[in-house]
Amino acid sequence: MSEIDRECLSFPLRAAQAGIKFGCALTQGGSLATSGIEAVGICVTADPVNSGDVVKVAYVGEIPYLNSHINVASARLMLTINGSGRAALADSGQYIVGRNLGNTFNTNANVNSVAIGRGLFNFINPPYVPSSAGGPSRAR
Repeated sequence: MSEIDRECLSFPLRAAQAGIKFGCALTQGGSLATSGIEAVGICVTADPVNSGDVVKVAYVGEIPYLNSHINVASARLMLTINGSGRAALADSGQYIVGRNLGNTFNTNANVNSVAIGRGLFNFINPPYVPSSAGGPSRAR
């Protein structure tokens, strides 16, 4: 994988929490994010991540992410953060934090369930899509 262009911040984890790993979205307090609005970025610190460790969190740019258990993220579709801190396809009524660029080997390829994908993210001010908007995840 080539060098990735992204902006990061670092902070110590206050307490151990199961599930924090490379590619998961975190809150400012260092716990797993459960939505796009509470996420400050994606953990880019190599596993294992333990309590007290200083973690590096990427908040804007091209960032590797851990795909959700449920969805297969198609290339170029919009992403949000699900209840387990993983990227998932965004839909109406959610905050959009990024766009899928493909898997780690192939731009514009689908990212399979529980795989590492690459996305273009911006956690600074994620847009909210009202329920009546008709599903941004379908937009290309």
